[in-house]
Amino acid sequence: MYRNGHYGAALLFVTPISAVLISIGFVRLAFVAGITAVGFAMVPDLDQRLPGVTHRGLTHTVWFALVVGFLLAGAGQL
Repeated sequence: MYRNGHYGAALLFVTPISAVLISIGFVRLAFVAGITAVGFAMVPDLDQRLPGVTHRGLTHTVWFALVVGFLLAGAGQL
């Protein structure tokens, strides 16, 4: 996937979450979620720089996205 595809996929997944956040009054948090999603959208392509990891393998799965998401959520709690 090209850079724009990664950005689009990130925004596609964060949009429903942001919509809920905005509807309950957390507009700034929704904005931060969108910026964070776009900022980390290219993380799956780091596999191109790791030896022994095939491109579009493990880092291009929903499971990897969930792990990264939970790590970022945990970091946000600090």
